[in-house]
Amino acid sequence: MDGMGETVDVLVVAGNYGTGSRGGGVSTLICAVVDDKRTGADDGTCYSTFVRIGTGLTFADYAWIRNKPWKVRDPKNPPKWLHTASYKSHDDKGDVYLEPEDSFILKVKAAEIVTSDQYHLGYTMRFPRALSIRDDLGIEDCMTASQVLENLRSEKKRKMETTDVAHKKRKTSA
Repeated sequence: MDGMGETVDVLVVAGNYGTGSRGGGVSTLICAVVDDKRTGADDGTCYSTFVRIGTGLTFADYAWIRNKPWKVRDPKNPPKWLHTASYKSHDDKGDVYLEPEDSFILKVKAAEIVTSDQYHLGYTMRFPRALSIRDDLGIEDCMTASQVLENLRSEKKRKMETTDVAHKKRKTSA
């Protein structure tokens, strides 16, 4: 994370079909982090939804993404490894999903991390945009929920320290 916003490496787990000029395929990506606090069926790796991204990628990136083996999401039988919000919102569910072994890591930057009941993690990114597809990383390099929360705590602490310094008054001589 840097001083000009938050940057994370997340796993693309689902997507929504686009409309208009972006119609005909997946155009919005739902990303997740490793849920290192819980496990799913057969104790495999589980993922918690965290952010939805619709900007930052090129047409070539979207062409590559649309050629992935997307599966239609069945609301009555969702993937066991994917933890979504219990909230009625469709924000973190997606129209289609990717199995983790078929997925990829996306580098995402945003203004900040904020609380949200629309994602399983309980947080999301404010004004997110994709920076790049991380073809140098595998799914095992995805950030964990603990890492996101630790970075959030560090950022809050840094902001508090900056605020404290700004409020201190200088001594003046008279």
